[in-house]
Amino acid sequence: MGLFPSLFLWLKSLIGEEINTKNKDNQGIHKTILNSVTFGVISIPFGIVAAMVLQYDIPRTSNQILGLGAAFGFLFGAMNGGLNYSIQHYALRITLWLSGYSPLNYSKFLRYCTDRGFLQRVGGGYRFVHALLRDHFAAQYTPK
Repeated sequence: MGLFPSLFLWLKSLIGEEINTKNKDNQGIHKTILNSVTFGVISIPFGIVAAMVLQYDIPRTSNQILGLGAAFGFLFGAMNGGLNYSIQHYALRITLWLSGYSPLNYSKFLRYCTDRGFLQRVGGGYRFVHALLRDHFAAQYTPK
């Protein structure tokens, strides 16, 4: 079991590279989801082994042990691979949409603003083109 953490950290360093050029909307969160699924699948055998080791005094069938081990192994790997950040990201987007503070498809809204000339895309982010518009929105929201 001591081999698992070092293998896990080594794989995380290989897969968890920073995205240098963002070409598509939500590219970072999609890469995070892909990484979490990859880590989840890699962790399934370790979860099965851990379930077999820990089941010695709990009467269960071998199918239950395999199922529980695979599920816990996948969840452990996926959460450490970034699934928790993806869940937080989408929970925030849905909460803001339900509260009426932002559209559900935020990238479409940003593209619309860019097409109309309000925003300019700079790398993976956006900035206001007109200083007066930026100052207007900044003046509406005072820090609490």
